[in-house]
Amino acid sequence: MNNLEIIEISSVQEEEIKFLVEPQFPLGKLVLCAGDGGVGKSTLMLTFAAALTRGEPLPWEKNQDKREPANILFQSAEDGLADTI
Repeated sequence: MNNLEIIEISSVQEEEIKFLVEPQFPLGKLVLCAGDGGVGKSTLMLTFAAALTRGEPLPWEKNQDKREPANILFQSAEDGLADTI
């Protein structure tokens, strides 16, 4: 903790946020998907992860061009790796 840096908020430059799906899924940011069980949260997130890691468009995207593959960190607190994920 010897490298504590104090930053004045006035010196911070605003950045444009890019979205995968606006406004729910900003690129490069942490996204938490929560809700009742059985509504498809895991299916939705795994669909995103599968497409993005392969550089493929999402199922509903009209532009079917390939994109640069992305790294995904998928964390689940409930689903088992072998039987659900």
